[in-house]
Amino acid sequence: PPLPPRSVGRADVSNRPGPIRRMRDSWTYRELLANLVRKELKVKYKNSALGFVWSLLNPLLYLVVFYLVFTYFIPASIAYFPIFMLSGLLPYHLFSAGLGGGPTSISVHARLVRRVWFRRTLLPLAALGPTLEHFSPTLIIPAAAVVACGNPPPWSFMIPSVHVRLPLALLQSA
Repeated sequence: PPLPPRSVGRADVSNRPGPIRRMRDSWTYRELLANLVRKELKVKYKNSALGFVWSLLNPLLYLVVFYLVFTYFIPASIAYFPIFMLSGLLPYHLFSAGLGGGPTSISVHARLVRRVWFRRTLLPLAALGPTLEHFSPTLIIPAAAVVACGNPPPWSFMIPSVHVRLPLALLQSA
């Protein structure tokens, strides 16, 4: 349980560790963090037939579907739209998986939390490890698609926020 706040002048100051202290503690327990990430990776790919190959196959299939849909069925007015879509979708998947895995990791490791003392912030970080490991090779797919284009767009095209501009009327109506 957290310690009661101590009084300093008029303001109450919490005894909770600040972000710098939490990062320092995480670095102190880096071996435990590495073991938790390793365990998460083993569990993730345990019964998978494709294993790590799925990390590359999934965005490749997204790119193929986007290409077919936005080239033949619903032609997009933006050049290289399938690559543009994929370059926005991959960070979204990273954020979504990372955000969803954090709270779940604490409830999954409830027995460990009750029995052994360690920084609880290590559990969401350990859940983020396999997500980052899964995300890193997926960046190869949009980069390879940009290179494979006959007349490739600039590399800044991989950053969706650079090219998506809200109309001024939408901004003024808010």
